[in-house]
Amino acid sequence: MKRKFRSRRGFFSTLAIAGASAAIPSTLPRAAAATGDMNDEGARKSRARDMRTRLANYYNDMPLSTHDTNGDEERYPSKIATYSKLLRHNGIGEVEPASYASLRAATDSGDPKLYDAIQMGGPFRFKTPQASHSFQMMGVDASQLRMPPAPRFDSAEMAGEMVELYWMSNLRDLNFNNYDRDPDVRRACAELTRLSDFRGPKVNAQVTPGALFRGDAPGVQDGPFISQFLLKDVNQRNIRFPQKMKVFALNNNYLTQMDAYLQTQNAITKGEPPHYAKDLSYIKNLRDLASYVWLDLSYIVYLNAALIAVEFGPEAVNDWNFYRWNTTQEGYINFGPPDLTDWIARAARPGYLAAWYQKWQVHRRARPEAIGCRVNMHLAQKAVYPLHTELLESEALKESASLHGSYLLPQAFPEGAPGHSAYPSGHATVGGAMVTMMKAYFNEDFVIPNPVMTDGNALFPYEGPPLTIGGELNKLVTNIATARNAAGIHYRSDMVEGMKLGEQVAIHLLRDIASTYTEDFAGFHFHDFAGEEVTVCAYC
Repeated sequence: MKRKFRSRRGFFSTLAIAGASAAIPSTLPRAAAATGDMNDEGARKSRARDMRTRLANYYNDMPLSTHDTNGDEERYPSKIATYSKLLRHNGIGEVEPASYASLRAATDSGDPKLYDAIQMGGPFRFKTPQASHSFQMMGVDASQLRMPPAPRFDSAEMAGEMVELYWMSNLRDLNFNNYDRDPDVRRACAELTRLSDFRGPKVNAQVTPGALFRGDAPGVQDGPFISQFLLKDVNQRNIRFPQKMKVFALNNNYLTQMDAYLQTQNAITKGEPPHYAKDLSYIKNLRDLASYVWLDLSYIVYLNAALIAVEFGPEAVNDWNFYRWNTTQEGYINFGPPDLTDWIARAARPGYLAAWYQKWQVHRRARPEAIGCRVNMHLAQKAVYPLHTELLESEALKESASLHGSYLLPQAFPEGAPGHSAYPSGHATVGGAMVTMMKAYFNEDFVIPNPVMTDGNALFPYEGPPLTIGGELNKLVTNIATARNAAGIHYRSDMVEGMKLGEQVAIHLLRDIASTYTEDFAGFHFHDFAGEEVTVCAYC
């Protein structure tokens, strides 16, 4: 039986997230409601032009977005809370003013010649900052999407995020299956619970082993830490393979001493290649997660997830897809697997452009490794910074210092963070966009058959509450974004707000895609990361 949908959240209310503050016309064109003239070349050409024009006018008529920041760049002239990696830095890790000014001159103008004139610290390069000026031909322009300000440098929220990262570093090598009985996990949960503004998930106001390092989206706290879509075999039709992979060797952390840290900040070195474990492994701990996202291509993990979910059969497809019920046709180019994989790939670049606009043009947030440097210099009495006492007095920080001989945040990657700023996480944004496209295709309530968990060496059956496609897709993007946090290169808010930004990207893309179909199509239906039901269509 077909399921009827009633949106609890009007479609255009999603635009409020993107900065809309006024009513927006709700009528958009479809390719053709009446198809009698679709074989007339001139008429079809006119329809195609009209559809493009009306979509362009629709986005042009959207209200301008405001982009609020946390004010740290202006608040601290020495740029202690602003991204500056790969520029020139002094001996305590603060950026040279002229070097930073050369970067801002380029990002403010968009002039390629000014980008070529940036005063770099060494030979290593930024990650495509000019993409923050780029345009795309589908969906909304990156400048029309907005995010809340990042946490302030001196805030309790920032302290909570850094304390969590120090605990992640301390617990990188612990198997997820052992969290519920490990004394260090209990200590981490207790400290994070005590913090005045820690925003990770809690159960009855307590951080628990089952919630530690997880996210809040529906399903993320259900079952094993790792999504089924990172564990089950992938079937590429004639090629089937398990998701065992090369993982970093245990107990290898980087940039724990100032000399090595400054070498990477000044773009002089990326460090030695990481050490890998002897055997392939399923993802079993935070270090393995970090291994997955060191050199990954962001699209691949979501393509693999789609191939796994397609194998669940037609009942795993969303009920709105009328080809599930049609007696003369089946979905293929439209509303079938080729369409699905196109949606996922199509979301990748717009997701990156949205993230890069925020990273380079708006927030320019310092990476966690730089905040760790501020902590290290402050506690060594070589500088005085307005760091929150909950960070300076944290148990996680003291334990990390006893293990590594400094207060720097240990990194899982030899080079530390990449050559672009922190907020938002690119992996979270792109993943949020791709997962939203998949939730629009698949039946989120479908229960995944034969779920599994792992000790790293093998898969074995999971026994517990049912795991659904929707929940495991939410868990998948949370896993991938958490992996970057686990490496020490992103904060929790980079992940949470990045996923929401990617969701905005996907909603606009789905709106454009919906306008291209000639089928009797009433729109896409799915749940957002807050659990609210969303309907996306071109004409409702």
